[in-house]
Amino acid sequence: MQGKNRLFLLTLGALTLTGCEAMRPDDTLAGDVRGYNHTAKGINWFRVNGAGAPGMNAYGMAGGACCIVYARTWKPGLKARVEWEADPNPHEIIPRVKQGAGFEPEAYARHVAQYQRFVRTVDIPPYGPEGTCGITVHFLPCDRVEVTQSCHGPSHPDSKIKYPREMKEPATCPRS
Repeated sequence: MQGKNRLFLLTLGALTLTGCEAMRPDDTLAGDVRGYNHTAKGINWFRVNGAGAPGMNAYGMAGGACCIVYARTWKPGLKARVEWEADPNPHEIIPRVKQGAGFEPEAYARHVAQYQRFVRTVDIPPYGPEGTCGITVHFLPCDRVEVTQSCHGPSHPDSKIKYPREMKEPATCPRS
């Protein structure tokens, strides 16, 4: 039995090393996933290239979800696939069954049925050799997103994305 365990561990180690070699760690960086929600919708959760991040309130922010791996050096054509679930009515009051006993199931089911899921693939803008601070997603009106790898928050003068903290949804959205 011990021989089989040793063979298993050796095989697992070889596969792990092969996988790490394929990633070429010298060509990649790892960082946090952060988000800024510039909309009145709640963001229940979001992912960037499969790396998950916490949700955020309307006009809120979230950050520090580790880890996303991305190219050490920017080159044209780098993309980020952003997936998220939005709550279009995050301030809806859902009746409770009894105080502290949970939500009324039918009302909760109606609320959850309104959730919206989105997937957008967007360009990753150029970043310099000084490094980055992970990937930050900006959730914008009309279910648009932009990403940045800047180390500066939106209120910093050197921030590459300068949207106001709270943005209103237009009467009609452009078709994408």
